[in-house]
Amino acid sequence: VDPIVMSSHEHAFFGNKEVGVGSASAVKNALTSCAVPTDTASYWVPTLVNGNKSLLPDRAVAYYRKGIGVTTAEISPYPPDFFMLAGPSADSKVAFWNCASSGQNSLTVPVCATGENLVMVVIFPDCWDGKNNDSVGHRAHVRYSTKGVCPENHPKHIPQLTLKVVYNIRNHNAADYRLSSGGVLPHADFLNTWNQAELEKLVLTCLVRDQVCPRH
Repeated sequence: VDPIVMSSHEHAFFGNKEVGVGSASAVKNALTSCAVPTDTASYWVPTLVNGNKSLLPDRAVAYYRKGIGVTTAEISPYPPDFFMLAGPSADSKVAFWNCASSGQNSLTVPVCATGENLVMVVIFPDCWDGKNNDSVGHRAHVRYSTKGVCPENHPKHIPQLTLKVVYNIRNHNAADYRLSSGGVLPHADFLNTWNQAELEKLVLTCLVRDQVCPRH
């Protein structure tokens, strides 16, 4: 069950090991599956299904960057218990599939060549209203920037989270695959239960100061 949206289809979860239905504050000090121990945030996506078989992802990678074209140094870290939902979308720049090295985005599940993994990519909004941790429908408090500029009613730049979910699936019949939520358009959820002090330090060091911080 989705902890926030309360939809009952199956999901694949990454990060926080204790996330579940209930208060976000109950999972802030949990263990994490992330390589960075202080990243106790929770990330989840609908399960990829083949027929009646649920398929486990091989891994997920979460990237935190400035939005495309954003030049300002004023990047606000997510507040505690901040929630975002991204996708599904018919915009192939926001939520899409591809094969690991092909660079070709698709709104349907592609057939990947030998040696290439299937990848789901979901890009989250990078502008915030500066007030609300969530909103009715889970979308109204955030927006995407346009040419690096946030809309007037969502003036705060936040890190743009890109979630890539990798599946070790090759040479498959694409018609056999669907998401547990229905269809094949990807979507993903993010709940900020990071170690907040560490998150703020990383935003200041890596994004505000324009430093390239390695994955670790």
